[in-house]
Amino acid sequence: MSASDPGEPDRPATLVWSDTLSRSLLESAPDPMLITDERGLVKLSNSAAERLFGYGRGELDGQPVEALMPARHKRAHARHRLSFAEHPRVRPMHSGIELWSRRRDGTELAVEISLSPLRTDAGVLTVAAIRDMTQRKRAEEAVHELHARSLQDSEARYQQILETTPDGVWRVDANNITDYVNRRMTEIIGYTESEMIGQPLSRFMGERWVALAESAISRDRSAHTVTVFEARLRHKDGSEVWCRISGSPLFDGDGAPTGSIAVMSDITLAKQREADLRATERLLVAATDGMTDGMVAIDSEGRVTLMNRAAEEMLGWSESELHGRVAHDMVHLQHENGSPYPIEQCPMTQVRTGGESIAIEDDVFIRRDGEQLPVAYTAAPLVGKGTEGSVIVFRDISAHKLQERRRAEELDQLSWVGRIRDALENDRFVLYAQPIVEITTREVVSHELLIRMIGEDGAVIAPGRFLPAAERFDLIQRIDLWVAGQAIDLAAKGFSVQFNVSGRSVGDAELIATITSQLEATGADPSLLLCEITETAMAHDTALAGAFVRQLSALGCRVALDDFGTGYGGFTYLKQLPADYIKIDIAFIRDLEDNRESRHVVAAIVSLAKAFGQRTIAEGVERLSTLGLLAELGVDHAQGYCVGRPEPAETVLC
Repeated sequence: MSASDPGEPDRPATLVWSDTLSRSLLESAPDPMLITDERGLVKLSNSAAERLFGYGRGELDGQPVEALMPARHKRAHARHRLSFAEHPRVRPMHSGIELWSRRRDGTELAVEISLSPLRTDAGVLTVAAIRDMTQRKRAEEAVHELHARSLQDSEARYQQILETTPDGVWRVDANNITDYVNRRMTEIIGYTESEMIGQPLSRFMGERWVALAESAISRDRSAHTVTVFEARLRHKDGSEVWCRISGSPLFDGDGAPTGSIAVMSDITLAKQREADLRATERLLVAATDGMTDGMVAIDSEGRVTLMNRAAEEMLGWSESELHGRVAHDMVHLQHENGSPYPIEQCPMTQVRTGGESIAIEDDVFIRRDGEQLPVAYTAAPLVGKGTEGSVIVFRDISAHKLQERRRAEELDQLSWVGRIRDALENDRFVLYAQPIVEITTREVVSHELLIRMIGEDGAVIAPGRFLPAAERFDLIQRIDLWVAGQAIDLAAKGFSVQFNVSGRSVGDAELIATITSQLEATGADPSLLLCEITETAMAHDTALAGAFVRQLSALGCRVALDDFGTGYGGFTYLKQLPADYIKIDIAFIRDLEDNRESRHVVAAIVSLAKAFGQRTIAEGVERLSTLGLLAELGVDHAQGYCVGRPEPAETVLC
């Protein structure tokens, strides 16, 4: 597991932990391999590592990695391990750090180690590739010893060491021309000794790698240092060979540089394994990021270890923001009704402990912005040697939930059709009356009539339950006729009342005819009747609505523009229609004391109403302090809970 090709940025792998995949990859590696967790415990080892350290199959698993260190190095290694855990990064073998390890039998060996962080559902693991450097170190030491004792050592011994080392040895003179290679070096790149002697480095390397090698040689000769680096050589058959190069400068007795010698290790196979592993990682990332469903992996503690792009988009969190945090506490902490969702009841927790996959068709996750996200999801346990967790795959079912609600509302409205007709036929509608007071005197000047339905069980049903169905299925006109008739009867008794007319009844000839005939029949004073018409009703057909208002005015009835200020045409209607009152919408009254903009709107409405000779009524007044502020703004009348709640008309107006 060495560093990437120069120029290619290292990127820590992020994989869902799989014991089978990981062991397969480890066993295919040419070097001894260990995977340790954040505590320094061995999670997996390949057979090459077990042979290197003298352990049987699986005996290394669970051991602290310091057990493989000589006693004198354990404390320092523990510090280095903690430092690496705080700042995980790829550390290739050619980092130049010499390490010693300890076999089971107590013997020591020189090793070189590359480290790579691996982010998994078990946390950030460390992948270590180990190379036994004992023979190579002996060869390097022999090379340096030969250089230091060149006058004492025999050529035979020199040749014997160089020819028996398992690595290639390559020596160049002061002009970087090859003057010696051992047999292993010729095997590595396929040229014979005679083909290499007398040749420059450029014969066996590309321009980029020659520049790298010559720079290292020059630096070593100037600083009297040893350099370790990787380079790509050209094999005689045209293929490329990756080598790890440990180069040392050579000097004569006067200290003048005479050349350089390098120990060359063939790492081509290891490089290929690295490339295969990176390809596997890219495939996994591409596969998960290409999913339209969200995917989240959590570990045995319920902490997020992996999220795909779809999950990030749906939840509003990035993977880095949720990584290491408990998934339940972040995205599954409440039921759809807003009540707390205990973690012990969380299916994502149960699947980890129960060990069986589950499918949830209707649930809710919480987005980063606090909004609820209706989801359906599956959760499957993820179990491997030394680790356990689960993978959750979910999809957004908001559209499905909306469609379900619409179907339910449709069925609910259909169910009201028969109930409305039955109530009309069996006289089970009643009117409630809410008082309207003059603000300056606090005297009741009128009552607004509000319709209610009496259920078969005697329960009082609010209009919001049945009026939408009545409007949709053309029953609202019959209700409006009934309300108008009741209002005229109360006016005939001398009560000033206000009643509402729906948009469908505005301009209805039957309604005007009924009001006209009933006024004549009862002798009611039409000035005691105030008909409320909303801006929405006006907007359907302004001409028809205008004619309707004028007909009511001709009969002597008064007219109010209801919910004024919420639409775009209200100010136009002030000019076009002979309205007597303006009812200021509750939206401007509710926050009147705290919202300066609402006060400006109310003041503007009052000013316009006075200019057109109209009076104003504030709806939804709930506090006496609001009533006082309305008086300051010049509003004429008010209604709301602080004035009086709706009560049955038969008890209030009697």
